[in-house]
Amino acid sequence: MRTRLRRWLYKIGAVAYPRGHILHDFLEARVFPRIVGPVGRGRLQYAAMWKTAQRMTRKPIKFGTILPELIAASVEDDYYKDPVERTWAISDALNAELNELADAGCPGAADGGAADPHGAGARQDRSASSTSTTW
Repeated sequence: MRTRLRRWLYKIGAVAYPRGHILHDFLEARVFPRIVGPVGRGRLQYAAMWKTAQRMTRKPIKFGTILPELIAASVEDDYYKDPVERTWAISDALNAELNELADAGCPGAADGGAADPHGAGARQDRSASSTSTTW
């Protein structure tokens, strides 16, 4: 029985969870990609996801995203030498997606409100001497 059980366990550090267990699936899914070139929009398709969900209900659908700072802190990076530039590149890619989402009619996406509750749509001046924030 013991060897049979071990076969179905997937060890993560000192803890083992069987495949299909929510913690196993969570830990498997949270491996972020490696940045090897300039960050672009990719295939997020926020507007298409929102439109599909909105067609299925009469109630307004909220749409939220992860913060660019969290993505920038989580990925392996072989391209950007400066973490601030990496964060800006990811922010620009998410901003393009959110602008398309706003154009599709998602409420709150245009001002960074519902789609970006932490204000990541706010942009700081990139010059080293300035600390002003622009919207």
